[in-house]
Amino acid sequence: MEERSKVEECRLFYGSTRKNPMVMRFEIKLNEDIDFPCFEAAVKTALKRYPYFRLALSKIGDDYYFTDNDREVVVTPHNDLLEINSESTNFHQLYFSAEKDTIVVNIFHALTDGDGAYALIKTLLYYYFSDKHKISLSKDNIRLYGDPPNEEEYLNPLSKITLPTPKRRELDPIYQIPSSSSLPSLYHIRFDEASFITKTRGIGATPNVLMAIMLDKAIRDSFDVGEQKSRTVVCVNERKALKAPLAHQSFVGGALLDFSSNDHRLDLSSLSQKVRAC
Repeated sequence: MEERSKVEECRLFYGSTRKNPMVMRFEIKLNEDIDFPCFEAAVKTALKRYPYFRLALSKIGDDYYFTDNDREVVVTPHNDLLEINSESTNFHQLYFSAEKDTIVVNIFHALTDGDGAYALIKTLLYYYFSDKHKISLSKDNIRLYGDPPNEEEYLNPLSKITLPTPKRRELDPIYQIPSSSSLPSLYHIRFDEASFITKTRGIGATPNVLMAIMLDKAIRDSFDVGEQKSRTVVCVNERKALKAPLAHQSFVGGALLDFSSNDHRLDLSSLSQKVRAC
């Protein structure tokens, strides 16, 4: 098959190394231990439905392209991290693992988006539970091997849209959070999804904007940044905004949101509207 969609600046945004695997990692915890041979068989069957996920990232000239990869997709009996696009994953952009009661699906962000990953996971779980428990499950809204692929699964949303090429510019200098260690810090934020969506709708914001505001406020509450402005980088999947079909090569853009100490004197609704108007 010919070269697939070109991946712009893949290393910059989605580079993956063993120490820093920038992948989407989906963990599914069951109420029973995994039958690994059954799981491995389910992965192989599910992937027959998604041949366009069996890809390598190849450098051709100065650019990166997705090309067909005939090597086996890796399925491991442990949930340790592997390096995407390396010998350990047969240079695939995804791999699967299962340990004790937890299944993990690891997918390179530039290969697909959440919609594509969700469809694959539903197919995988359908085959796993059907085989393990010898039961018939509903096939509604599940893509199965033998079903003809939909056009939307292959269609690149950019193929029918003409967009201008933005000019590159140097980013303005911005403060860096002081750290007592040379190693980067990792913070986790958890909240109730239903409450978050209700709050988002109530103030007329979007989830990305509200999360950026919350993150900036958390940084200011945790570190002494004084009157300095801060910048939050937000990645946005723009397919919905462009009313494009559900393609599996996601179209991702970004926004730089600058905040000042005065901004946080506004109420959430006013601040979110100010950010969205920028």
